[in-house]
Amino acid sequence: MKYILLMMILSATVSCISQKKKQETLSVGIPGAWGDLIPSLQHTAYADAMLSNEFETLVTQDSTGITKGMVAKSWKITDNYKTIEFRIDTSKRFSNGDYITAFDVKNSWEHSLSLKPVSSNSSVSDVLYKVVGYKNFKKTKKLSGLIVKDKETFIVKFNNPFRMVLENLTFSRLGVFKIINGEYIGTGPYKFVSKSKENAILERNPYYGTDKGFEKIEFKHVSVSDAVQALKDKKVQVFLFADKIQIDDCINKTGNIGCYLGNESSHFSLVVNGMKKSIFSNKNYRLALQALLLRDLKKDDIPASVKFSIRVDPQIYLPFQKGRLEPEEAKKIILSGEKYIPDLLKELKKKPLKLMTTKSTAWTIDYLKKKGVPLSEESRVYESKDIVDSYYKKYDADLIALGMGVMSGDPDGIYHALGKKGSISSPMLARELLGKLLEEGRTITDPKKIDQKYKEVSRAALLDVPFIHFGFMRTRSAYRNDLIKVSHSIKRREDHAMLNFGPF
Repeated sequence: MKYILLMMILSATVSCISQKKKQETLSVGIPGAWGDLIPSLQHTAYADAMLSNEFETLVTQDSTGITKGMVAKSWKITDNYKTIEFRIDTSKRFSNGDYITAFDVKNSWEHSLSLKPVSSNSSVSDVLYKVVGYKNFKKTKKLSGLIVKDKETFIVKFNNPFRMVLENLTFSRLGVFKIINGEYIGTGPYKFVSKSKENAILERNPYYGTDKGFEKIEFKHVSVSDAVQALKDKKVQVFLFADKIQIDDCINKTGNIGCYLGNESSHFSLVVNGMKKSIFSNKNYRLALQALLLRDLKKDDIPASVKFSIRVDPQIYLPFQKGRLEPEEAKKIILSGEKYIPDLLKELKKKPLKLMTTKSTAWTIDYLKKKGVPLSEESRVYESKDIVDSYYKKYDADLIALGMGVMSGDPDGIYHALGKKGSISSPMLARELLGKLLEEGRTITDPKKIDQKYKEVSRAALLDVPFIHFGFMRTRSAYRNDLIKVSHSIKRREDHAMLNFGPF
């Protein structure tokens, strides 16, 4: 009898332990090709989201757009925005145990600038081209304006005032790293242990010092069309970039698929190829297409899956940003293209447009057809890698449906897409006046002059039409709310930190 009782107690104990055992691996779906998983070669939003879990930047932004320290404990801006001195948090450790120093920051940036860029520009050029010594970098392989005073003090000197520097330092491409045996390692909570085009695995950085989150993160490529089923079948517990797919449980707040919403994180737009061989090298035709697509655009024209996350807006700046035009002025500029619509449609009957989309943006094909825009048979859904190739190298599309990151503070944030040295800019988007105005805006140090200058940028964006701006998309991640718990205290504006997710 005692033996039977003992066995029952042991059985109950084992059962209890089994039930309490926590899930150790978080499987995360990513809807497109992420490309290089090296900070300085990052050129997709997917890679930025993934890399941010291993590689920390000097500073970051919270959900309100306020700059916070990350690798840097503090900073001091002097010499009319031409010099910035950072105090490095030398208590932080790389995943091999080494403590971070100011030398690591300098070495990371100089190494990044030496790599052959994947996109039209080096990903770090939109910041480092302003640093003293940039013009001689190809010869010297050093930036004389990056100065290590001691292991805790890192100084950056610019040729000209650079008001926007802090916000430009928040992207993963300027993350701090070390290269050990050919592998890039960072100071973030996780470290990559394997990487491929379809799968990437991260494990904890043992020196980060937290028990939050999961022991292991597995990123998987899951197509938009398979996302909901993958969540239902538990193949993934989280699906990032879910802002363009229909998830009824998420939208209606029913069932076991929940939503994790961030702030406006991307511009949703149609890139308009203004290069010489495209029909849209004609500015009037660009204005005509903009008028045709935006003059009476309503939220009801957009699929429910997108409508849930988008705020329809033809302007490039958010309502609270400097540089925002009055709605009446913006509408007047848009409508100015109406007189060119007949000529555009006449030309397009001779040679219909090629529009490239992903599965999540394919609704734009139907929308253009509804507006009477002739499209060629080449207008269809493409793989992300083909779109990236067209945008950065081939320039063979007339239009590309594309999302671009939003920076919510200083209006210079649009530089990364439309500036001459922008990290994700393309010759397809290049517009002479717009590029000139953005360069001029970067030299402004008087806060009173910012709004007026960037109103000029707003006007130029609507008049030169580098892209047709449908609106702003909010970050949305879908997750199994019966399997994992979510911390809703967003630390960054576009937050894909895996520490936000934890086991029950």
